[in-house]
Amino acid sequence: MKVVRELLLYYEDCADNELDPLLIELKWLDLKEVIQKVALPAFKFTESKTKDRVNRPITAIANSFQDALLWSKSSLMAPRRPGEWRTCKMAMSCDLSGKPKDLLAGEWIWPLPTDRLEEEEVKYGYLTRQYVYLDPATQEKFGTYLGSKPPSDRYLERVPLWFKDTPPQAAKSGDSHGHQQVLIMDRRVYRDKHIYDFLEAYIMGYWRDKYGNWISIGKSLEAPNSSFHFYELRSSIAADTTVHEDNGPIIQPAVWLYVGARKGGQHRCGDFGGKIARIAYKLTGQFLTPHLMRSVYAVHLLETVKDRATLISLAEAMGHKIETLERIYDKRRPYQKTRLSEIEISQQLDRICAGLPVSVNAPSKDAGTNMDLIKMAISQLSPREQDVLKQSMS
Repeated sequence: MKVVRELLLYYEDCADNELDPLLIELKWLDLKEVIQKVALPAFKFTESKTKDRVNRPITAIANSFQDALLWSKSSLMAPRRPGEWRTCKMAMSCDLSGKPKDLLAGEWIWPLPTDRLEEEEVKYGYLTRQYVYLDPATQEKFGTYLGSKPPSDRYLERVPLWFKDTPPQAAKSGDSHGHQQVLIMDRRVYRDKHIYDFLEAYIMGYWRDKYGNWISIGKSLEAPNSSFHFYELRSSIAADTTVHEDNGPIIQPAVWLYVGARKGGQHRCGDFGGKIARIAYKLTGQFLTPHLMRSVYAVHLLETVKDRATLISLAEAMGHKIETLERIYDKRRPYQKTRLSEIEISQQLDRICAGLPVSVNAPSKDAGTNMDLIKMAISQLSPREQDVLKQSMS
C-alpha cells in the first residue's frame, strides 16, 4: 500500500504541474519523422508488384492508394478533423450546360453537384477540381470558384487545383469559419509522381504497363502505347451505386471519396481512424491517430514559427481557432515553450554587447543587410582585435 500511495502522489504532482508521466518525445514522432517514416513511405506500397515481383490484386493496389492519400491529408497539409475526410463525397455526373465559359481546350474540372447546397448534401464536404489564377510571388489565388476577380496589374498563372469544398454545415467549427475552400496541397512524393497524380489515378483509374509504370487518366485519356492497359482503382473496391431508371437516364449519384474495401461503402467512424493508425504502426511500431497528428502539427509550428499571424492561419486551416490550438493541441514541454524567447533574447543581447542597434523587427535575411551588420560589428573592435580576426581568417 505504501508503494501505491507513493505512485498516486507522484501522478497527482504530475497532474498539478501539467506534466506527463512519460516524456512527450517517447510518446510520438515529430512532424519530420512522421513525414519521412510514414507519409512518404506509404506511397511506396502503391506498387503493382510485391518485392518478389508478384502481381498484386487491383483491389489491394487501390486500398494502398487510399492509405497513402489518407496520410498525405494528415501530414502533407494542415490536418483537418478526420470526420471531415471520412464523410467527404464527390460528384459522379454533371450538367454539361453548366460548363464554365472560361474553360479552355484541353482543360477539365471536377465540378460540384447541382444539388450541392440542398439540405441533404450541404452537410458534407465535396472534392472538386477548379482552375484558379495564382500569383507565384505571394501564392494568392483568384477565380470564380473562390469568389474573387483576378487583378489585371500583376503576373498570374492559370493552374488547376483540388479543393475540399466545405460549407459551414460540413465542419464542426463551421459557424466560426464559414464556407471554406480547403486546398489539397500538391508536391512530389514518389518517383516523380505528385499527390495530384495519385489522387486522380485513385478516383478515375490509370494506365499501367507490365513493368509497373503508370499514368493517371487525369493526365491522359488515351494509353501512352499498346503496352499500357487501363485499371480502375477506387471503383474496384467501391459498391456500385448506379441507378437505372425505367425508360430514363442512367444516374450515377454522388459517392464517398474513401470507401471500405470489404463492403465498398462509407467507412465507419472507428474503422476510419483505425485504418490511419494501422498504417503508422505498420511502418514505425508507434501509435499515431489523426487527432494526435493535429497535436504533432501544432507543436511543430509553435516550436518553429515566431509570427502569430502564421499560427492563426494554421488554426484556420485546421478548422478551429488559435485559442483552441493553444489550449488543446499545444503539447509542448515547458522548456520547449521558452526556447524561442531564449533564442530571441540571446540574439538581442549579442547585438547590444557588440554595440549594434537593436531593432524591434527580426533581422533581415537579405545578404547585403547581413554584410552591413558584419562590417558594423568589426568596426566596433579595437585595432588589435581586428588584426587577430584577420589572422584567424587568413
